[in-house]
Order: sequence, then C-alpha cells, then structure tokens
Amino acid sequence: MPEAAAFMTTLDATEPHQMTKASDWTTHELVAHLAAGAAEIARNVVAFNKGGAEAVPETRELEEREAPYRQMDFPSLCSSLRDHQDEMMDAINTAVANDATAVTPWAGRQMPVGAFLSHVRSEFTLHRWDLVGDDDVSSQLLAQPEMTAHAVMALGPALTSRGMAAGAGGQVRLSSPGQPDILASPSGAVFAEQEPSSDEMPAIVADPAARLLLLWGRTPDQPGRVSIPGGLPQLMVLRGLLAGY
Repeated sequence: MPEAAAFMTTLDATEPHQMTKASDWTTHELVAHLAAGAAEIARNVVAFNKGGAEAVPETRELEEREAPYRQMDFPSLCSSLRDHQDEMMDAINTAVANDATAVTPWAGRQMPVGAFLSHVRSEFTLHRWDLVGDDDVSSQLLAQPEMTAHAVMALGPALTSRGMAAGAGGQVRLSSPGQPDILASPSGAVFAEQEPSSDEMPAIVADPAARLLLLWGRTPDQPGRVSIPGGLPQLMVLRGLLAGY
C-alpha cells in the first residue's frame, strides 16, 4: 500500500508534538487516531473471519477506542500503528481471499470488507498531507481518482454533517479538469448527474488533489490551485458545508 508507506516515511521525520493541519491534533493525536482505527478494523475483520457477521462486535466510538492510544509514549504508539496495520491487512486479505464480496457489520451499517482498503488508503493520504502540506508526494496521492470516488461514494453525507450541524445551507458545484463535477449540498456531496449548461459558470474550480482537500474541509497551501469564478459568496457556502470531517 504506497499510501501507508509514504505516511510511515513522513512520520519518521516528524516530531510528536508538532501541530498538524487536522484541527486540534498534534502528530501524536493524529497517529493515535490511525492506530485506533486500524486496531478497530482488525478487531472487526478477525472476528468476521472466525465466526461470520454474527461474531462481529459492535463498533466502538472514536473516543473510546482512541483514548488509550493517546496515553502511549510516541515510540510505542508508532510501533502500535505498524503492528495494527499489519494485523488489519492480514485479516482483510484473508476475508477477501475467502469471499471477494464479503460484507461485515460496521458502525451501524453493512460494510464490504474490501472497502476498508479504500478507507485506509484515503486516511493515510489525507493525514500525510496534514503532517506536511502540499508537496509532490501529496499531490500525486491525493489526485488519484479513486480517492475522490471514495470520499463521495462512501462518505458523501458525512462530509457535510459538521457544517449542517452548524446551520450551513446552500449548494456549490466543484469542478476539476478531466473529472466529474461534484455537488455539495445539505444532503451531502455527490457526483453531479449532468454537466453545467453553457451559460452556467462553475462555482469552484481546483485541480483534483486540491478539490479532494476541499471536500475534507482542508485548504491547499498554494492558493492559486483553487479559483472561484462563481464569486466569494460561493466560497462562503463551500466553507460552511465542508467544515471538516
């Protein structure tokens, strides 16, 4: 998984108490989030492999599963992330080898086991950017079309949930060369069903990597990567709806 490898390489050169671009997280909290997530997925899929869907424990809430990892010293935490990552990948590979269409309960819904791979790739890609911001590696990884597809198809309503809770409204179209437009509205983020008409100006235009950052409630370090032909009111709609996930 190149996304995981890139993250681990970056992590080795990052201080534990360094601030990140993820709101209110230092590197330590960010790694605790990833380690706890990998452990929870491994816990789920290992149980699924042993006893099927009926054996899968209820998914724990973020605070419950992350708290113990935040208490670890940083070297132990990084080691734990690597161990849980390996355990998780072994479990997923076993499940998919047995049944490529396997589905497991997860966080109150049914989750294709193979979809965990897209989720983990996305997490490592996004959170690597949170550590170092815009660089060539981040741009390459974030620009992969499947990263945007995962955000929209798997997380669409969740991407706007925080903004909705704060009272955001309106709709904004996000365009990126060579990719389908995305509409963000109170009901979530979805791929646009049709192209804008010839007299309709896209509200927000960004390269694929920058657009993905916008979907996640982030802003690229280089402002020229985003243009707003729809005007500043559309930027306010965007910031309200995509307030961070």
